[in-house]
Amino acid sequence: MALMMQFLLRIREQVVTALSKPGVVIILAFLWFSVGAWRGLTVDEYTTWNNTRKPLGELVANRLRAGHLPTFFALERFWVLLAGESEFALRMPSILLASLSVTLAFLFIRDRFSLPIACVATLLLATNQVTVWCAQNARPYAGVLLSIALIAWALERYFSCGRRGALGLVALGVVLGISFYAATALSIVTLGAICGTRFHKDFRRALGATLALVIPLLIMFLPLLMLAQQQEKFEDFGAPAVGFDIKRPFHLLARTVFGDYRLWARGFVRWPLLIGFCVLAVKAWQWLGKNQAETSTVKPLWLTRCGVFAWMFLPLVGLVVTEIMTSSNVLSHPRYLVHSLIPIAIVEAVGIKYWVDRLRGGNLGKQASWLIPAAVVVLNLSTTLAWFSTNGDGPRVVAARMLEKSATAAAVLGTTHPLEYEWRAASHPPLIAQYIPQGDVIEKVSSQGPFFVFVYNNRLTAWDDWLTTAAVRRYAVIERFEYRDARAFLLSPKDLRHE
Repeated sequence: MALMMQFLLRIREQVVTALSKPGVVIILAFLWFSVGAWRGLTVDEYTTWNNTRKPLGELVANRLRAGHLPTFFALERFWVLLAGESEFALRMPSILLASLSVTLAFLFIRDRFSLPIACVATLLLATNQVTVWCAQNARPYAGVLLSIALIAWALERYFSCGRRGALGLVALGVVLGISFYAATALSIVTLGAICGTRFHKDFRRALGATLALVIPLLIMFLPLLMLAQQQEKFEDFGAPAVGFDIKRPFHLLARTVFGDYRLWARGFVRWPLLIGFCVLAVKAWQWLGKNQAETSTVKPLWLTRCGVFAWMFLPLVGLVVTEIMTSSNVLSHPRYLVHSLIPIAIVEAVGIKYWVDRLRGGNLGKQASWLIPAAVVVLNLSTTLAWFSTNGDGPRVVAARMLEKSATAAAVLGTTHPLEYEWRAASHPPLIAQYIPQGDVIEKVSSQGPFFVFVYNNRLTAWDDWLTTAAVRRYAVIERFEYRDARAFLLSPKDLRHE
């Protein structure tokens, strides 16, 4: 038995050595992020596709009104000209950006900490459901992860080697991060503050790093101001929101750490999971305090344990302040904390390192210590694989069923933009986008005969309410198609004269 365990440990060491090469990391990340990337598109991804068909000027104006800088969408527009419009092709830029992000994160963590910590942290980062969601989403969020990984890696190179060219990469990361997603500024400001705390240790390098972060951020302030002015739903700062729920930041943290899927991170289960994460965080704090001088060749360190935890938590604090002051809903989705995924993975990996070191005191503990990182990775994978099995395909399946009956329909009302994609190569009835029921439009369409109502949302909408109330008396349901979060109803006017 002892010989078998030694053999397995030797094999594990050889595998870790082979997998620790950057070229292998990026290939494995690309293959992993490609799994299931051909699933049906989400609501926002249909919007991305729709924007790729617009002239560039119209695309820019549309994205500004929607609250997005147009960088990623312009990239997608030119990409589809080369790669086509399939689900996989639309997601390919995000897959590539996420694969490069994971690789840069690996290099940064390896240089700042150690190879074992880098391997565990990279595995946790790559299997996190939010990371996979970024990689398999034709939206800008994988670009956010890339920009933060690039900034962190370039800062490590600058502080360790003094190469001024690394500052150019830092500035590039800032510009990319802001142009992909404005919320990235929270992490950029945090990293700038971290570099600023090193002035008393190495003034010249700390000043160079701080300026490389701050100057591009100030330059990008003008596009952000333009975005704020153009956005249709932009709200000015006002009085603090009444009734702020103090549990919301913890809910968002749980969904970011353990995945945005109901299997783990929602309901009562999130609380014991958060307690477990806090235990890991406390042990990571202790381990870094004891070992941080030995885990990097950089003297002095630019990213101390205070810096790691500030990088992880201060962006969340910024979101809390923003929600309270603006009454906005920025604590609603992990996409607002994508830029904190790397420090979260570091804290988890270092906390695991602490417990592994504790277990290695005895022979049995040394052989079984690999079970701890394996258990955390399995927890990540259980959420991600469950998300794989349930996400997507709703509109694709329902649209195919609707098309079989489309000859009898005068038009389609509702959230119709997914159908523009699914029916792009087929003849179909007119699509009339109506996000809420409008009586005059419904009356006009129904006077021409049966019509479809199509809804794509994982929550009940105004259309669902209309279908169960006002529509019951006037319209009969001829056909009903449902699959996951998509549903369609073929309605026909009733003959009210005989009622």
